[in-house]
Amino acid sequence: MSGAAADSPQSEFFLDRSFLKTRRGIILGIEMLFQLLLFICLAAAAASLIAAPLIFLVINICFLVVYLTHYHQHLAGLSWPCTDFVRAAVSSLIFLIVSSVLAARSDGAGTAVASVFGFMLTGVLVYDAYDLYRNVLTGQSQEQGESCPGGADCA
Repeated sequence: MSGAAADSPQSEFFLDRSFLKTRRGIILGIEMLFQLLLFICLAAAAASLIAAPLIFLVINICFLVVYLTHYHQHLAGLSWPCTDFVRAAVSSLIFLIVSSVLAARSDGAGTAVASVFGFMLTGVLVYDAYDLYRNVLTGQSQEQGESCPGGADCA
């Protein structure tokens, strides 16, 4: 490759894979994993509750694409941390309800496993909402190493 070809802008669409190694990326990945597991368990055991994990899995994929492509910087009219907080808070409330219904029904092993995954997902979503609320309220950025004294982890 020549130096001129490397310096020219290719396209606006690129994926920043380093986002997946940040705290936000890891939390979104864990949420998507639990939503996929819950979707599979509900598809096998209780198809009437399958919509919630599927809808929120698609929403999480959209947020992941927005963060991976840095579109949140181009769409500055929308407060992305607040939008992400609302997503996490609403998701945690809905999955708490779905998990409680599954635990109360407990028709068999499939609904019991789905209930456990649902409660685990609810815990991850509550942590995500708390972390986002703390970062938005205090203005701290715990994803950036340079925001902490000496480059240490803020956690």
